[in-house]
Amino acid sequence: MLWEYHDMDMIRRNTDYAIRAMSLLAVSHGDAPVSAATIAAEQDISYPLVSKLLQRLQEARLVASSMGVRGGFRLSRDPRRITLLEVVEAIQGKVSLNRCLVSTKACTRWRVCPARRRLGPIQETLREALRQTTLRDLMAEKGTIA
Repeated sequence: MLWEYHDMDMIRRNTDYAIRAMSLLAVSHGDAPVSAATIAAEQDISYPLVSKLLQRLQEARLVASSMGVRGGFRLSRDPRRITLLEVVEAIQGKVSLNRCLVSTKACTRWRVCPARRRLGPIQETLREALRQTTLRDLMAEKGTIA
C-alpha cells in the first residue's frame, strides 16, 4: 500500500519544488545559467512543471533567464538576499494559517474571534522565520558552502 497523506500542507508541493529549483540555482550562483531541463532532471521534477515554476519565479524577479545554446536560468541576486518567504509567496501567494488573517473581509466575526487573536501571532512567527531564512542558509544546511 502506498503511503497516503491527508493533512493540509502549509508549503504546497509546487512551492517545495520551487524551493528545490532555487536551491540548485543558489549552488550554481556565479556560474553559467542552468537550463530548465537540467533543473528538472537533477531535482526529479517534470520539465513542464519546472518551466511553469521558473516563469512565476521570473515574474517575481527572483530569477533571470537568458536565451541561446548556453542560456538558462540564474538567480536575479545573491542567495543571501533571496528569502524563503519571497519564494513561497511567488508560487502560492501570501502565507496564511487561515484566510481570516489575510483580510477582515473574509469573516464577519473577526473582531470577536478568539482563535484569530491566537493565530495572528503564530502566523507572524511563521512569516518571520521564512523571511529570516535565505537561500544561502539552505546551501549551508546542505553542506554546499563552507
